[in-house]
Amino acid sequence: MSLIFDKTVKLAQEKGFIKKRTSQRIDSTNIIAHVNRIATTDLLFRAVKCLTEEIEKKDADYYEREIPDYIQERYSQRFSSFGMGREKRGEKLSEIVEDGLLIKELVHRVPSERLVDLEQLEIMEFIFRENVVITEKEINRKVFIQAEEIQRPKQTIFDPRDLSLKLGKKANRGWVGSKCRVVETAQKGKVNFITNMIYQQAQAHDCNVHEKLREGNECRGLEPEKVYGDMSYINGGAICEYRKHGQELMGYARRIHKET
Repeated sequence: MSLIFDKTVKLAQEKGFIKKRTSQRIDSTNIIAHVNRIATTDLLFRAVKCLTEEIEKKDADYYEREIPDYIQERYSQRFSSFGMGREKRGEKLSEIVEDGLLIKELVHRVPSERLVDLEQLEIMEFIFRENVVITEKEINRKVFIQAEEIQRPKQTIFDPRDLSLKLGKKANRGWVGSKCRVVETAQKGKVNFITNMIYQQAQAHDCNVHEKLREGNECRGLEPEKVYGDMSYINGGAICEYRKHGQELMGYARRIHKET
């Protein structure tokens, strides 16, 4: 996609539609991923499932030999907590956490050279820490795992297979996915052209894009006199940095309220 876009921009430059010193404007658009904020039980199940899949992929013999049959069967299936009562969901949550901790204990107690660097193990542990409080309870000399769901968890991971998916918020709107900064020429009364598209994580602040914008312009031989952005792109440091490059960052700055 980048290759096609770059060639299109270059062709527009060659035809004279995009001038070297033409002013630009920048704004962002939300990219909504095909994923929802799923229930905690479902997220933890997915984390353990991804771990078992990684173990099987990296060392199939180990998977068949060391991972208990009931765990192999359980996490080869799909799961949804939709329709589960609170008590049943709590029991399932503890079961999933117990399975995940058992797998962790197994790969440490019975190591394998092929499983030295398990990415999904770290991700699973992180998801556990973010979403549940884990305690051990001993009954008749047998230790049981209890997991209690954290109310309103921070939940920075929405899918263990794609860590780039984040929760974005702007004003009163929220979305899960990423964002794209669209840079285009800004010529009043004329047809304008997109010159760059900068992808960032959903929670990335608008002011963090200026360096990438300048790098993109340099790669394409563009030297805009002015770059326009809304209030979230404007601050003193950014304005000074643009002036070092002979450019002006244009837009309304946020009002600073002084305490009296």
